Amino acid sequence: MDIKNQTVEKLRPCVDISVDQSLKTIDLVGVNKHAGNTVVSDKNRSAPIGVFDSGVGGLSVYLHLAQQLPTERYVYYADTLNVPYGNRDSEDIEALTLKAVEWLHKQGCKLIVIACNSASAYALDTARRCYPHIPIVGLVPALKPAVLASKSAHVAVLATKATLNGTLLNDVIINFAKPNNTVVTKYFDPQLVPWVEAGMSEQDETAERLRQQVRVFANAGVDQLVLGCTHYPFF
Repeated sequence: MDIKNQTVEKLRPCVDISVDQSLKTIDLVGVNKHAGNTVVSDKNRSAPIGVFDSGVGGLSVYLHLAQQLPTERYVYYADTLNVPYGNRDSEDIEALTLKAVEWLHKQGCKLIVIACNSASAYALDTARRCYPHIPIVGLVPALKPAVLASKSAHVAVLATKATLNGTLLNDVIINFAKPNNTVVTKYFDPQLVPWVEAGMSEQDETAERLRQQVRVFANAGVDQLVLGCTHYPFF
């Protein structure tokens, strides 16, 4: 299955897709404090909402947005040249994210959603400082609802290495999971995002590793699995 082409074709009437050739549950990290005081004009109301990810993963976020805000226009920026972000260093992730935010700003977007956990972890604060007049929303893996739902007090977060090492997630672990006496197991596979981008063949060795890891989680008593990358709701 070609997830990239099929998904884009299904969404084409609703969303502009820009490809840079050079969750089940989603936690949104609130908009800029300064942008919250912005006066919205009639012109701004008709402006599009910008959505950015390193590839097709952010389309899972777009689907949620379109369900909640069906009358809005959307511009989607997919940085497929540099996917995946999760294996890159923090400076590289920040630079690529700021490039995407700048492009969406030039399209006149009234709101920008960084639909990438890795980009949010390392560039959200900088992007907000650079564009204080635009609401910019980021993502953090939905660990809080997983902790609240867990009966075994053991949850796992499946995410990229960058997201797992980022402060956004680890702040939630320290300030929420630990006070609730919940063990958080982190796991990443650097091939998961490329596997999704390539169409998710069930015969691929990445798929088999994923099946094995889910069994490991179950045997360890994990009863909540957080999909900490926007690519992951597709599998």
